[in-house]
Amino acid sequence: MLKKFKTNCKILKGKIMTNSYHYAQIHPSWLLMQTANIIVRCVIYMFALSFLQRLFQFTDTTKYLLLIFIALLLIINSLLYWKNFRLFFNQEKLTIREGGLLKKERQINFGNIEGFNEKTNILERLFKLSSLTLKVEANSNEKKIVLPFIKKREIAEIKNSISSTKDPTNSVINNYVYIMNYHQILKGSFASLNLILFFTFMYTIYKNISDFLNVSDFVHQLQDLYFENWTNIFMGSLIIILLTFLFGVLKNMLLFGNFKLSNHSKHIDTVWGYISNYHNSVDKAGISAINIKSSFWQKLFNINQINVININSNNKDIETNIIFPFIETDKINNHLNLLFNLDLYNIHFYKLKRSAIFVKLLRTCWSWSVLLPVVLYFFKNYSLIIYLLILLIISSQILQTFFNKYSYSSDLLVFKNSGLSLSQYIVNLQDIEDLIFSQSFLQRKFNLCSVTVVIKDNPPRKIKMTDIYDLHAQELIKYFKQQY
Repeated sequence: MLKKFKTNCKILKGKIMTNSYHYAQIHPSWLLMQTANIIVRCVIYMFALSFLQRLFQFTDTTKYLLLIFIALLLIINSLLYWKNFRLFFNQEKLTIREGGLLKKERQINFGNIEGFNEKTNILERLFKLSSLTLKVEANSNEKKIVLPFIKKREIAEIKNSISSTKDPTNSVINNYVYIMNYHQILKGSFASLNLILFFTFMYTIYKNISDFLNVSDFVHQLQDLYFENWTNIFMGSLIIILLTFLFGVLKNMLLFGNFKLSNHSKHIDTVWGYISNYHNSVDKAGISAINIKSSFWQKLFNINQINVININSNNKDIETNIIFPFIETDKINNHLNLLFNLDLYNIHFYKLKRSAIFVKLLRTCWSWSVLLPVVLYFFKNYSLIIYLLILLIISSQILQTFFNKYSYSSDLLVFKNSGLSLSQYIVNLQDIEDLIFSQSFLQRKFNLCSVTVVIKDNPPRKIKMTDIYDLHAQELIKYFKQQY
């Protein structure tokens, strides 16, 4: 196949074309990144070999010979991968030849590609390159195909071919329906204050600096100054909160800055990032559920984050699944209606029965009665923290009783779990793999039950609707069975 390409191709300014076929390969700068990766991996292997040396008692010479052998193997494999990588594509399909010690050739029709994720790091920006991850449909052998360090013009041609194949009526001009502004980033950053993450970041900096400079005395002086009096504690705490806020703003600005979303009939495009640029395309047909979530502080500031559950992506991959990093609550229904044609204004929600509060509290009271004396016996000095944790858990259960809602119809399920934080799922019944009904003795007494919803995902995701009315659960299961 590739020989046929080569015989019919002619070279023109470093680009090979045959009729409508285009040719691309990995840029040599990719080897710089691979060299850095190999160094990191060799350091990890060295620690692993040192651990094995203690178990099996082999000499240092053997350890270093093994390390050199592994390093040479990685270097040779990377060089061969770069040399062997060839990419041919036209408006209908692409052919990839790749591999290091083992070579393989693949052909992918653009119609089988569900979406893509483009990422451009600092090194790629210097050479006008980009990396493209293709998300292949679920019935394919490989879920993801990575095209690293390819010239931007070839990446743009591949993206245009994918978009035109999936949506022939798609316009080249991006019609941005949502552009995140600086006010939303500031508001979202303040509502996402994370002292643990900030202190972890500062401790990492401290450890790295302390290897070269003696900063321990300076740190102890700051600590003594902070605890000198209540005024210093108050002012120091304000400074820590301010620094945490600035850290969050910087992190969110670099990660989500310049965020834009464009809507098309069959897919959603998002672009964002300053240092590393991202361009993600999500096929609407591959979306199995929508998740709206908000932490306690985000709820107070009326800020939410919206993700989609994509059948063809890892559910932990924020680059693939996020569609709104920060969005105000009053704007959610309008945008979901625009993107997915969801009319959430006229949905009738059911609330939990007031008797659910007894079930929720009685469900956990036995654990408090058994564990609390034991925990307080061993951790007397932390009794205040333990009582506060128990108070938070009980408060969350009470709030869930009053604010949890659910709605269902013959084709749609909406479940809102709202305690101290918020997590709302919107699922089409046809995207549910299974519904699992369960009912405890206490729930049976109050005509309540729990339903575990198994959503199509990679791997399947489970959400639990707890203490809902049992007649509603039976009706929901009846609607679900009608889908099959």
